[in-house]
Amino acid sequence: MSTEDTLYSDADMIAARDAFLDGDYVEMLKRAKALVDRYPESAQAYFWLGGAHGRLKSTDDAIAAYKRAIELKPDFDGAWYGLGVQYHSSKRWEDAISAQKQAITLNPDHAKAWRSLGLAYGMSERYDDAIAAQRQSVALEPHAAEAWEELGLTYTMCCRNDDAIAAYTQAIKLKPDLIARWYNQSRKFRESGHFDKAAVVLQEAFVLKPDDARGWIELGLVCDGTGRKEEAVGAYKQAIKLKPDSDWAWAFLGNMYLELDRYDDAIAAYQQAIKLKPDFVDAWASLGCAYACSGRHDDGIAALRQAIKLKPDYAETWHLLGDIYQQAGNTTEAADAFRRARELKPELSK
Repeated sequence: MSTEDTLYSDADMIAARDAFLDGDYVEMLKRAKALVDRYPESAQAYFWLGGAHGRLKSTDDAIAAYKRAIELKPDFDGAWYGLGVQYHSSKRWEDAISAQKQAITLNPDHAKAWRSLGLAYGMSERYDDAIAAQRQSVALEPHAAEAWEELGLTYTMCCRNDDAIAAYTQAIKLKPDLIARWYNQSRKFRESGHFDKAAVVLQEAFVLKPDDARGWIELGLVCDGTGRKEEAVGAYKQAIKLKPDSDWAWAFLGNMYLELDRYDDAIAAYQQAIKLKPDFVDAWASLGCAYACSGRHDDGIAALRQAIKLKPDYAETWHLLGDIYQQAGNTTEAADAFRRARELKPELSK
């Protein structure tokens, strides 16, 4: 029996596979290390070690393990693919391209290697090469929703929106819950300040699923980030129309009303958010602010006290409470609130 045959029947190998399927990557790593100790000349043992390290985000260790697997077995396409994935995680695009090309040379039907190659090309802004690679992945796995999704992402990166929508549509047909990834992608663009790219992703998402409240909430955040407050109000209202019990939609709507000095509307929106989620700390704090802005200091203090009751270690809420006590002329209580805020977060001044 060969070393590899022996390895595959090894109890640690069986346990490593089970751990992988269960998502227990710490246990997978433990078992893979045992395999490497027992079979130091086994490429498969190092392959599993690399996989475990990769799943645990230990990129350098994963790269070292995959390299050792390749030293032991240079024609191991799976190890080249794994190495390319880790290079991608390290943003070493050219190394990722080289590794995936080698995996494909050894196994031209390796669809995931084509897909990963396309992603690396895309990150290198080699969009024609990226599209060609992603199309090959789709040709090899036409029923893989992720392949169509990556093709759509590549089209998005080079502003071929109609082609992107067509690819995304196919992905959604194969796997309807993929729509959530567009919202996550929009969020990433928005949080990095790329509001134009976030808007493009949402445009594509609305073509595919115009009646999803999550998309309208995300659009509201994008509009808010670009100073289009009234458009944000409209987006949040549409989200609420589609999902009246969305506490976050009501809270975000309240935020917009507050910024537009529409204090009564803000108070009503926050109250609805709290009705839907009584322990919604942010909504209680914002309600307190809205009350204070409308001159209802006692109500504002009561709302902030409730927020603090729910989350007593939130320094910003204590600081806001101090502001409202100060506005109400209660300097003693204001000083106590400011002191508590500084205890929790020393960089807060007052």
